[in-house]
Amino acid sequence: MTKELTAEQLAELKPLAGVIETAIRDTPIRLGTDDWGTTLAARVLVDVAAYMGRVVSTEVPVTIYRASYDGSEMGLYTSREAARAHCETLLRREVGEEMLLGWVPDHGGGDAPEELCTGHDVECSGYWIAPVTVQAAFQADAEAGEGQ
Repeated sequence: MTKELTAEQLAELKPLAGVIETAIRDTPIRLGTDDWGTTLAARVLVDVAAYMGRVVSTEVPVTIYRASYDGSEMGLYTSREAARAHCETLLRREVGEEMLLGWVPDHGGGDAPEELCTGHDVECSGYWIAPVTVQAAFQADAEAGEGQ
């Protein structure tokens, strides 16, 4: 059952609809790839979270995951698992289903970037995922601490 929105409620949602429209319009779509929907969804999520942070609260950071190959971004994802799946799928096309794959963290801790490696000898592949924290608003006090 749907509820009819009043003109006042619709007016309140207009800026949010504008954020979503801009995200859809400005997100590059790579035709012929399987991940364009995920890339678009991640962009909309980040932009809406930033908008909501400005409107509702300035303390709503969002973590997304960037998948890359040799420094070139392949996509942004809302979960580590989705970013890993993208990299693993592409590497499997190169090395086959039988090859052992494993993620090696760049450093200790749950927020470490990870590189996808192959084989028992842990050969690096160039496929990386890295968590990226997106702040909802600029924080002047955090900026002041940088570069000191």
